[in-house]
Amino acid sequence: MARITPETLIRLVRVVGSVGAFGLFSACQAFPQLVPETPVASASANAPRAPRQAQLYGGAFKVAGPKGYCIDTAALQDSFVLLAECNALEGRRVEPGQTVPAILTLSASEPLDDVAVFDPSAAAAFFATQNGRTALSRVGNGDTVTVLETQKKGATVFVHASDSAPANVPGLAGEYWRAVFVQDGRLVTLTATGLRAAPVEGAVLARLLAEFSTAIRASNR
Repeated sequence: MARITPETLIRLVRVVGSVGAFGLFSACQAFPQLVPETPVASASANAPRAPRQAQLYGGAFKVAGPKGYCIDTAALQDSFVLLAECNALEGRRVEPGQTVPAILTLSASEPLDDVAVFDPSAAAAFFATQNGRTALSRVGNGDTVTVLETQKKGATVFVHASDSAPANVPGLAGEYWRAVFVQDGRLVTLTATGLRAAPVEGAVLARLLAEFSTAIRASNR
């Protein structure tokens, strides 16, 4: 059977960086006390509740985040979802230590060819190459990325990396964890990124990303 090619991984994994620029700006507004250079609208006591779930591709793919994380509707696209802490998105101030100040993103492809097979071992090896680091880079330059660690857990590859290239928005940290797997015939990429002004330990981001991955799989059973 045919395998998902490196070219496919490059194209789909990079969607997080290219499609999500506006969404990242929107979500970072949720943490104005941590990102002072980012403007934020005044909160309203009657602000609507941020949705806990979203549906992509006409309902064919469902998205839910870890406990306490909600959908940023300003960033929602048919193949891309951004999540941040619910209280922050709903205009409530988030005090330091109250939650993990992280931004979560999801990118899901159109259905892949029926004969395509995602090989976690091959994907992990791919991300260690120059082409793999190019796929992970915010600017499409593999020289800006350092892969700190890769893990294979079942059918999912987890990549811990750091990108020295400028972030899409002020305040976003360079270190992140990313997960790549196939769900319902779609290649799915999840990312957990902290904020520069409130660094999040890699182990905390890894745990949050694992919870996100579990939530996505549970939503699409």
